[in-house]
Amino acid sequence: MIKFVQGNSFARRTLLMASIVAAGYGVFCAQAYGQGRGGMRQRGGGDQELTELTQVLSLTSDQQPQVRTLLTDQRQQMQALRNSAASSDASDTSLPTMQEQMQTIRKNTNDNIMALLDDDQKTKFAAWLQQRQGQQHGQGGGGQGGSGQQGGVATPPPASPPPSGN
Repeated sequence: MIKFVQGNSFARRTLLMASIVAAGYGVFCAQAYGQGRGGMRQRGGGDQELTELTQVLSLTSDQQPQVRTLLTDQRQQMQALRNSAASSDASDTSLPTMQEQMQTIRKNTNDNIMALLDDDQKTKFAAWLQQRQGQQHGQGGGGQGGSGQQGGVATPPPASPPPSGN
C-alpha cells in the first residue's frame, strides 16, 4: 500500500487524477443513460420529429406550432408517467399498465395531429405511423413498445403466400 507521506506528492496527484476521471466517467454514464430513457429517445426528441413530420406531411407554417405543442405535451406526459413509475415501488405487474397508458398518450397525440391535417396529409401521416410502427416492432427499431395499433392505425395482418399450383 502507498504511504502518503509529505514527500510522496506524485502518488497523491495520481490518486486525485484517477478520482476525477472516475467521477467524470460516472457523470457521463449517468447523463447518457438518462438521455436514452427520456421522452422520444429513438427519434431524437420532439424537434426532430416535428422536422420529419414537416417534411413528410408538408406542414404549413400554421400547422407547425400546433404540432410542436402536441408533441411537447406528449413528451411531458410520458416523462411524468416515467417519473411516477420510478418514484413509486412499482412491481413488474405495473409495466403493462404503464405501456397501455403510454400507448393511450401516443394515440391521443396522433389523433390530435390527424385533426389538424387535410385529407392528403392524413393519408401520408397514416403511412408514416405504419412505417414507424414497423420499425419499432421487430424491424430494427427498439422503439417505445405497445401493441399492434398506434395512433388509431392498425397494422394489417401478414399476407399468406399463394398456394402453389404444383
